[in-house]
Amino acid sequence: MNRTRTLAWPNCYNIRDLGGLPTDSGHLTRVGAVVRSDLPARLTVEGQRALLAYGIRTIIDLRRSTQVAEEPSLVLAPEIADQPPTLYNVSLEEHGAAVDEAIRQAGNRREEVYLLTLQHNQRQV
Repeated sequence: MNRTRTLAWPNCYNIRDLGGLPTDSGHLTRVGAVVRSDLPARLTVEGQRALLAYGIRTIIDLRRSTQVAEEPSLVLAPEIADQPPTLYNVSLEEHGAAVDEAIRQAGNRREEVYLLTLQHNQRQV
């Protein structure tokens, strides 16, 4: 499958494959392992097909629960819903004081904020 870092799926913006980025241990992230985007719930049916064709099997929604309530996560169109991705809602902003302090110390280093949040929410993910 041909892979590129910047992806274009209808009605979903800022989609990037994070493959090829360096890790702290000196390795590279695997292409196709992690894709980030804004809100896949807005995808058209064509976009949903593209998401599935790319091999997306898990979606981790990092929005606050109030945001998810206002605009729910991805629901696939009935004609392509035979094998939907597994969905997890893990808020970046709803956690305990220890994580809040670690995030405050991380400052603008968003990759550290994401990592701390995912580490804190391992059970859900």
